[in-house]
Formats: sequence, C-alpha cells, structure tokens
Amino acid sequence: MSNRFLRDVKILSLLTLMLFGINSLIGYQFGFSFTFLAATYLFFFLLNCIILYIFDWVAKRYIDKSGFVFISFMFLKALLITIFLLIANNSSSLSKVLMLNFALIYLAYLFYSMHACLKTLNFYQK
Repeated sequence: MSNRFLRDVKILSLLTLMLFGINSLIGYQFGFSFTFLAATYLFFFLLNCIILYIFDWVAKRYIDKSGFVFISFMFLKALLITIFLLIANNSSSLSKVLMLNFALIYLAYLFYSMHACLKTLNFYQK
C-alpha cells in the first residue's frame, strides 16, 4: 500500500462525508430515504477504494497496462451500479428525483476517480 493510495483514500473519505452530509440535509426536504443515501455512499466509497487500490498496484508494476485496467474498472463499476439499482428498485420504488440524485453522486465519484488515477499515473511515470 503506497502513500499515494492512502492519501487518495483520505481525500475520498472527506469527500464522502462532506457530500453525504450535504445530501442528507437537502434530501430531507425531498423525502429521500436515509437508508438509501447511506447505502449509496457506502457502495461508492468501497467500490472506489477497491478501484484505487488495484489501480495503484497496477500502475506501480505495469504502468503501460494501467489504461486498460482503468477502462475495465469503469465498465465493471457500471455493471455493479446497474445491479445495485435493480436491487434498490426491488426493495422500494425509486423516484426520478432520487435517480437524478444517484446520477449526480455517480458523476462526483467518477470525476474524483479519474482525477486520482491521473495523479497516480503522473506519480509513477517520474
């Protein structure tokens, strides 16, 4: 485990706590399920930690293969999100506002993972 990965996880933790706090306050006005929000943030946090860890490991050893790994993980992430939403939709009906909220959370984590992976690549190319 590199210092780069640990730093990324710390930033990801702060991002998750900040977004979850803001989203909980706003979501309360729309009647969002606190359980669904907590599950969503936990799902994205754990998934991104795994992706960043494996990407850091691959970039350290096989930097020329890291682009393929990143694209593969984004495909796997989309597949897991589809499964997550199917399970969530079976337990309760998801409204359009809640789905929009989920998409915005997904985009925030996607942009952060892209940023962290680019920084990791820059770090190991030196």
